Amino acid sequence: MLTGSVPGAFFVVALPAMMELTQHAIGVWRLETMLDEYYGARGWDVATGLQRREKIGELELDWIIPELEREDAIR
Repeated sequence: MLTGSVPGAFFVVALPAMMELTQHAIGVWRLETMLDEYYGARGWDVATGLQRREKIGELELDWIIPELEREDAIR
């Protein structure tokens, strides 16, 4: 899921200044897990991070589905 969304150097390079600001480092695996939990809690597609038709319907936003389909932004 993270492909293209977060630069790899963000996880590979540990800058001393950053380590002073926090006691915990977040690895890629943890960020992916957190995103999966976030997307799942909101009823989004966990694999893509896109809204699901069911959730859009639940929110009574059916009118936007054609636009999301045109943009390939719905699952």
